[in-house]
Parts: sequence; structure tokens; C-alpha cells
Amino acid sequence: MSINERIVPMVPFEFNEAIDLEGHEAWFVDSLHTLESPDFFLSTYSEANTQGMIWGADKLPLPASRGSEWRNINFVKILICPIVVTDPKEIAERQARLSDNLVELIENFDKMWGGYKAELLDLYRPYKRFDVDSATAVSLVQKLSYLKPVVNRMSEVHFYVMYASFYLFMLFEDFCQEVFGIDATHPDFHAMVTGFDNKSFECEKNLYLLAQRISELKLEDAFNLPSDQVAPKLKESFSGRTWLSSLNSFLDEFGWRNERLWTPAAPSWRDDPKYVIERVKVYQKVKGEYRIKERLKTQTKLRNEKIAEYRPKVPDDRKDVFDLLLKGAQYASSYGEEHDLYCEMQTDALMRMYILALGKRFVEAGTINEMNDIFQLTFDEMRVIGMYPGKYKLQSLIAARKEKGKQDAKDVVPNLYSKTMTEQEAFGWMMSAREPIFTKVVVGELPKPKPELKADLVGVAGACGVAEGPARIISSVEQLNEVRAGEILVALTTSITWTPLFSLVAGAVLDRGGTLSHAAVVCREYGIPCVLNTFQATAKIKNGQRIRVDGDNGAVYILD
Repeated sequence: MSINERIVPMVPFEFNEAIDLEGHEAWFVDSLHTLESPDFFLSTYSEANTQGMIWGADKLPLPASRGSEWRNINFVKILICPIVVTDPKEIAERQARLSDNLVELIENFDKMWGGYKAELLDLYRPYKRFDVDSATAVSLVQKLSYLKPVVNRMSEVHFYVMYASFYLFMLFEDFCQEVFGIDATHPDFHAMVTGFDNKSFECEKNLYLLAQRISELKLEDAFNLPSDQVAPKLKESFSGRTWLSSLNSFLDEFGWRNERLWTPAAPSWRDDPKYVIERVKVYQKVKGEYRIKERLKTQTKLRNEKIAEYRPKVPDDRKDVFDLLLKGAQYASSYGEEHDLYCEMQTDALMRMYILALGKRFVEAGTINEMNDIFQLTFDEMRVIGMYPGKYKLQSLIAARKEKGKQDAKDVVPNLYSKTMTEQEAFGWMMSAREPIFTKVVVGELPKPKPELKADLVGVAGACGVAEGPARIISSVEQLNEVRAGEILVALTTSITWTPLFSLVAGAVLDRGGTLSHAAVVCREYGIPCVLNTFQATAKIKNGQRIRVDGDNGAVYILD
């Protein structure tokens, strides 16, 4: 077999249109998790996430969905397909199981999630302690093989708890629609489920404090340098070394996270101080107190006022249901924001540590030219080659895959693959499953036409309020430090790694996402307006244009 014939390896989770459209009504592009560059390792996560979603949907259980399957297209684009339950008897049986578990699930949610966090951290601990620098290639392969089931278990926990909290959010929305006539886009609904601290906000607070120490230690000149030059400069002075000591303490707790989710190919914060320094530079631009600290106090007061306003409207025989579902819905935002720190970010960083250590052995054996070239291999290829790396010379294969990856990244992939459905039919079929991650995060609610608003873009109201400012279009995490105070963030989507921006921007407009996507949740907590699922904001809005974001009505106006 020639090198060219082995450019794209055979993996079970690479999308095969002929096979995967048999028995699967429709596949949707998941733009929220699609990578910015090819990653041949990604198929490992498609396997884990398929297992996790199916396991989680069964354990809950979701009444009309058995979870979802994942596939990759050329290791770059991600497709997902809901497993819709259509048999009324099966739906009724699953609904009965869910109902039997509902009260206990809500009353013990914190305890359950706390137990899972402890379980995951225990699973990660021996891998963090292992000395990868002195390990042989064979021992690294062995540890990688053992780490894969840990990734699968992480995915099970990740999606079960996400399904649980997000489905409770949907049940409370159902209640509010029935009794009050409001849904998850209404400002009063936002108020009742917002204002809860979480581990992600603790991380952001510590980044803010690191930024505050810069002026206290008179280190501004060092931080005016490019981010990769800051740490070497700080080492030259006592004050600088003091700040680096604080950074190291921060990394001890929060360093196990990557620049992008679901890919060990992305840099880890443990790799180089410059990645945290980039975030700290964002917080240097923030004037006044740490925004979320005061906002949580204000939002807690507003939340209590809105609950006191709405609860008397509930019939007496349903007040207990209101209280229970409200408590369940309130878990969604805090879990949605902090789970990354315990789930995929930890496994991303761990996998990266072991893969790069193996990549170093491959370079030493002459198998590849650079450590990062190892990410052009699949998980199984790494294990096979790692047993005897000196036997293989992969330079031409790596070069061919890199070139193919550049070309594949330019390909326009349809939003939908289906043999039997139009896009509208497929969307209706998908929504019938009431699969929370599809409905509230990945695909999101469809915007309702509002011609009376005369808006340039209409989307979904993710967070209430109105703001004006110059647009700042951001397409990757590397651009975060370009954002200035008072600007309106315009992006395809956001993730937890973008959170520092929300202390700076006046509002956000997103191409994609639902009312439990990262941008919606964070904008609500930070008290800034957000409009989601505009589909074409990044194409229609130009950088620097003055725009108005109306988060009450889900509308965007281009003022220039």
C-alpha cells in the first residue's frame, strides 16, 4: 500500500454517506464543536461522545431520545444524529421511569454531581502523577491505552449530568409556557434561573486577581511585551518572580485545561505561561471591580423578586411542582459552565501530555520531524507505531495529511445530510426527540420571523437588555486580546475559554447556539444582552461597524 493510499486512515467514526444514511434519518453539522484545523485524533472523541450520550440518555432516561451518534468528515467537521424514539409504548415506559426518578434527581443533584466530580478526579490522579519524561515509548503507549476508557467514562458522566440538568430546564420551560405564557427567551424566565456561582467563575476571579497584581507589583512594562516574552522578562526581577509564583499556584488548580475543547491537539495552559497571560491581559482592560462578583449579588436579588412575583400566579395544587422544577432548572447554568473544568478539559490536557511525550520519542527515533506531527495520526496508529517507533518513517505521510487537511478545511459541508427529509422536515424530526443538547445548545431554537422590528438580523433572545457599540468579529481563541472594552462580540460561537471577554464586551451576537449555550449563559450572568442563532451575523456584520443588540426581542441593528 502506498503512502497516498494511507493518507486517510480507516476509522469507524468517519462519516460514510452510503452507510450512515441507512437507518439514520438525518445528520446535522455540529458547528459548536467543529475544529478550526484538522485533527486526526478527533475520532477518539466521536467514539467516546457517542457512548456517553447513549449511556446518559438511557440512564436518565430521556423519553423520546436514546441519545445521539457522532461522526467526523475528514476529521474536521462533526456530524451528530439523534436517535429518536417513535414507539408510543417505549416513550411511555421511558417517561414513567423518568417520572419515578425526578424528585430524587432534583433533591440530590448537588450530591450526585459532587460524587461524579470526585470520581473523575480520582480517575485522573494517577495519570497526572506519572512521570512521562522518563517513560519509555512502550510504557506511554500502555498508559494511553488505559486512559482511553477514562475518556469514555468522562463522557458518560458529562452527558448524563448534562442531560439531567438541561432536561429539567426544559421541563420548567414547559411549565412556564403553560402557566405564564413565557419561554426560555423571556427576561423574567432568565431572571428566575440566573445568579449562581460556579467553579468557572472562580477561575475567572483568580485571573482577574492576577491582573490586579500587575499594577500592585508595578509590572506593566513587562505585560506590554508580546505574551510569549512576558514570563522570561518577569524572571529577571523579584517582583516578577513573585507574580510568576502566583501564576504557578493558579496553574496547580486550573492548569488542566486546553485552549479549545475536545482536542488534545490544542495547547494546554500547562504548556506555556503565555496562554494564561493572554487571559490576564484581557482582564487588565477591565475597569473597576470584578464584574461577576457584583452581578451575582444583583441577580440573586432580582431572581428572588421574580420568583416572588410569579409563584402566587401558580394554582395552589401545582405550587410544589413549580418549586421542584424551578430548583431543577437552576442547575443547568452552573453545571453548563463548570463541567468543562472536570470533564473534557481534564481529559484533553491529560491526553495531550501523554501524546506529546510519545511524540518526543517519535522524534528521537526519527519517525517524525516535530512533536506536534503526532497529532496527524489516529489513536490506534499512535499505539501501533509506539511499540517500535524506530521501524517507521512517517515524514511523507505526515506531509500528505497536512496538505490534505488544508484542502479539506476549505470544503463547504452541508448543514444537513438526509436522503428523505428537507432541512425543515429534519429540524422538526430532530425537535420531536426533545433532546436537550440539540434543542438548547448545538442546534438551538429557530428564530421566529419578526418583520415589525425592521431589524437587520433576527435571532433568539439569549440574554436580555439592549447595548450599542462597535462590532468585534472573533473567529478563534487566538484573537481574544484584540477585543476592547465596550465592543459587541460577533462570533460563530463561544466556549468556556472565551469567558474573560464577557467582563469586557457590552453584548454578543452569535451565528449559532441555543438558550443553554455558553454565550447565552454567561451573558445572562454578566448582565449583557445576547442574540443567538442569527446564522449570518459573522457574514453580514463588518468589523468596527456600530451595531445595536436587542436581547429582549432577539434583534440586531446595523447602525453604520
